Amino acid sequence: VINREHVPNLVIDVRNNKGGSSAGVDMLLSYLSHDAYTLYIKTDLKISSYSKRYNEQKHPETYEEIKNLPDGSLFAIRDSFVEGNRDKVDIYKGSVTVLVNESTYSGASTFASAIKKSHAGKVLGETGCPTVYFGNYMSFTLPNSRLEYYISLNKFYE
Repeated sequence: VINREHVPNLVIDVRNNKGGSSAGVDMLLSYLSHDAYTLYIKTDLKISSYSKRYNEQKHPETYEEIKNLPDGSLFAIRDSFVEGNRDKVDIYKGSVTVLVNESTYSGASTFASAIKKSHAGKVLGETGCPTVYFGNYMSFTLPNSRLEYYISLNKFYE
Protein backbone atom coordinates (compact mmCIF):
# COMPACT_ATOMS: atom_id res chain seq x y z
CA VAL A 1 0.00 0.00 0.00
CA ILE A 2 2.84 2.38 0.88
CA ASN A 3 4.51 1.78 -2.48
CA ARG A 4 1.24 1.95 -4.41
CA GLU A 5 0.39 5.30 -2.80
CA HIS A 6 3.95 6.57 -3.45
CA VAL A 7 4.50 7.59 0.17
CA PRO A 8 7.85 9.44 0.15
CA ASN A 9 8.54 9.41 3.91
CA LEU A 10 7.89 6.65 6.41
CA VAL A 11 8.15 7.33 10.15
CA ILE A 12 8.22 4.31 12.48
CA ASP A 13 7.61 5.22 16.11
CA VAL A 14 9.04 2.73 18.62
CA ARG A 15 9.21 5.17 21.52
CA ASN A 16 8.12 3.54 24.81
CA ASN A 17 8.26 0.14 23.10
CA LYS A 18 9.53 -2.54 25.49
CA GLY A 19 10.60 -4.86 22.68
CA GLY A 20 9.77 -8.05 20.86
CA SER A 21 11.48 -10.82 18.96
CA SER A 22 14.50 -10.53 16.72
CA ALA A 23 12.52 -12.48 14.10
CA GLY A 24 10.09 -9.54 14.06
CA VAL A 25 13.00 -7.15 13.51
CA ASP A 26 14.20 -9.15 10.50
CA MET A 27 10.66 -9.37 9.12
CA LEU A 28 10.02 -5.63 9.36
CA LEU A 29 13.40 -4.80 7.83
CA SER A 30 12.67 -7.15 4.92
CA TYR A 31 10.05 -4.65 3.71
CA LEU A 32 12.58 -1.79 3.70
CA SER A 33 15.48 -1.24 1.31
CA HIS A 34 18.68 -2.13 3.21
CA ASP A 35 22.30 -3.22 2.98
CA ALA A 36 23.54 -6.49 4.49
CA TYR A 37 23.58 -6.65 8.31
CA THR A 38 23.63 -8.87 11.38
CA LEU A 39 21.49 -8.14 14.42
CA TYR A 40 24.12 -9.04 16.99
CA ILE A 41 27.87 -9.52 16.96
CA LYS A 42 27.22 -12.51 19.20
CA THR A 43 24.92 -13.76 21.91
CA ASP A 44 26.08 -15.55 25.06
CA LEU A 45 23.78 -18.16 26.58
CA LYS A 46 24.42 -19.44 30.10
CA ILE A 47 23.66 -23.17 30.11
CA SER A 48 21.29 -24.34 32.85
CA SER A 49 18.21 -26.49 33.21
CA TYR A 50 16.21 -23.28 32.80
CA SER A 51 17.93 -22.19 29.58
CA LYS A 52 17.55 -25.70 28.17
CA ARG A 53 13.83 -25.73 28.96
CA TYR A 54 13.33 -22.22 27.54
CA ASN A 55 15.15 -23.02 24.30
CA GLU A 56 13.44 -26.38 23.93
CA GLN A 57 10.11 -24.51 23.87
CA LYS A 58 11.11 -21.29 22.04
CA HIS A 59 14.20 -22.09 19.96
CA PRO A 60 14.40 -25.83 19.15
CA GLU A 61 17.40 -25.36 16.84
CA THR A 62 19.40 -23.83 19.70
CA TYR A 63 18.17 -26.50 22.09
CA GLU A 64 19.61 -29.22 19.83
CA GLU A 65 23.02 -27.56 20.14
CA ILE A 66 22.95 -27.09 23.92
CA LYS A 67 20.95 -30.02 25.27
CA ASN A 68 24.05 -32.06 26.20
CA LEU A 69 26.23 -29.20 27.43
CA PRO A 70 27.00 -29.05 31.16
CA ASP A 71 25.16 -26.57 33.36
CA GLY A 72 27.24 -23.49 34.15
CA SER A 73 28.97 -23.39 30.78
CA LEU A 74 28.67 -20.51 28.35
CA PHE A 75 27.50 -21.07 24.77
CA ALA A 76 28.23 -18.39 22.14
CA ILE A 77 25.65 -18.00 19.40
CA ARG A 78 26.83 -16.25 16.25
CA ASP A 79 24.14 -14.24 14.55
CA SER A 80 23.23 -15.01 10.98
CA PHE A 81 24.09 -12.65 8.17
CA VAL A 82 21.13 -11.04 6.37
CA GLU A 83 21.67 -10.20 2.70
CA GLY A 84 20.99 -6.71 1.41
CA ASN A 85 17.84 -6.30 -0.67
CA ARG A 86 18.24 -2.97 -2.47
CA ASP A 87 17.79 -4.62 -5.88
CA LYS A 88 14.32 -6.00 -5.05
CA VAL A 89 11.43 -4.27 -6.75
CA ASP A 90 8.59 -4.76 -4.25
CA ILE A 91 10.15 -3.13 -1.17
CA TYR A 92 9.83 0.39 0.23
CA LYS A 93 12.58 2.65 -1.12
CA GLY A 94 11.49 5.99 0.31
CA SER A 95 12.95 7.82 3.29
CA VAL A 96 12.69 5.96 6.63
CA THR A 97 12.94 7.60 10.05
CA VAL A 98 12.70 5.62 13.30
CA LEU A 99 11.78 7.46 16.50
CA VAL A 100 13.22 6.09 19.77
CA ASN A 101 13.54 7.29 23.37
CA GLU A 102 15.00 6.17 26.69
CA SER A 103 12.02 3.79 27.08
CA THR A 104 12.83 1.91 23.86
CA TYR A 105 14.21 -1.49 24.87
CA SER A 106 15.07 -4.99 23.74
CA GLY A 107 13.74 -5.88 20.27
CA ALA A 108 12.69 -2.29 19.58
CA SER A 109 16.23 -1.11 20.38
CA THR A 110 17.62 -3.92 18.22
CA PHE A 111 15.37 -2.72 15.38
CA ALA A 112 16.75 0.82 15.67
CA SER A 113 20.30 -0.54 15.71
CA ALA A 114 19.59 -2.68 12.63
CA ILE A 115 18.19 0.36 10.80
CA LYS A 116 21.53 2.11 11.43
CA LYS A 117 23.72 -0.90 10.59
CA SER A 118 21.88 -1.66 7.36
CA HIS A 119 21.62 1.98 6.25
CA ALA A 120 17.85 1.51 5.85
CA GLY A 121 17.07 4.89 7.39
CA LYS A 122 17.88 7.27 10.19
CA VAL A 123 17.16 6.99 13.90
CA LEU A 124 16.11 10.01 15.97
CA GLY A 125 16.70 9.81 19.73
CA GLU A 126 18.57 7.44 22.03
CA THR A 127 17.27 4.07 23.21
CA GLY A 128 17.32 2.85 26.80
CA CYS A 129 19.51 -0.11 25.82
CA PRO A 130 23.27 -0.04 25.74
CA THR A 131 25.14 -1.97 23.05
CA VAL A 132 25.37 -4.96 25.40
CA TYR A 133 22.21 -6.05 27.19
CA PHE A 134 20.31 -9.02 28.54
CA GLY A 135 17.15 -10.72 27.30
CA ASN A 136 15.23 -13.95 26.71
CA TYR A 137 14.05 -14.28 30.27
CA MET A 138 12.02 -16.70 32.33
CA SER A 139 9.60 -15.45 34.97
CA PHE A 140 9.19 -16.94 38.42
CA THR A 141 6.89 -16.26 41.39
CA LEU A 142 7.97 -16.66 44.99
CA PRO A 143 5.59 -19.10 46.71
CA ASN A 144 4.75 -17.12 49.85
CA SER A 145 4.95 -13.47 48.86
CA ARG A 146 3.78 -14.07 45.25
CA LEU A 147 6.51 -11.62 44.22
CA GLU A 148 7.43 -12.05 40.54
CA TYR A 149 11.01 -11.95 39.30
CA TYR A 150 12.81 -12.66 36.05
CA ILE A 151 16.05 -14.39 35.13
CA SER A 152 17.71 -13.43 31.88
CA LEU A 153 19.21 -16.26 29.88
CA ASN A 154 21.10 -14.39 27.15
CA LYS A 155 23.58 -11.56 26.86
CA PHE A 156 23.34 -9.77 23.50
CA TYR A 157 26.20 -7.81 21.90
CA GLU A 158 25.13 -5.37 19.16
